[in-house]
Amino acid sequence: MPLEVLRDFVQTVRWSEPFILGIIIVHVFIWLFAAFTRKRDLIQFATISVLSIASFNAKHINDYGRKHWHKFATQNYFDRMALSCSFSCSFRLSYSPTSSWYVIPPISRTLSLLMHVSSCGKQLLFADAYV
Repeated sequence: MPLEVLRDFVQTVRWSEPFILGIIIVHVFIWLFAAFTRKRDLIQFATISVLSIASFNAKHINDYGRKHWHKFATQNYFDRMALSCSFSCSFRLSYSPTSSWYVIPPISRTLSLLMHVSSCGKQLLFADAYV
């Protein structure tokens, strides 16, 4: 059953349509941008903030797209439940490999800093005991 739904979806979408190609290009650009800026925390924070805002507003984006789809697409890809737009906006945050680039490096650096501070604190405690 799920494979049939996926097959129907792939056959229904017009993959050469500029709107669909634009969505694909945006996803690829965000993935590459995350890869190239993975060691720059401020840029990563700003990027994930913008993506989170877009994901949070997916229903409003979907409502606009449902009303004006004929201006930029050949068929209406926007459903009343906003599932397609929500999936498109949220996919980058939850299921893409870039989400690990957004989350893991800052956590790793934070843990490293905490371990360093903890070891410095122990050294200070031992030094105070001998004074």
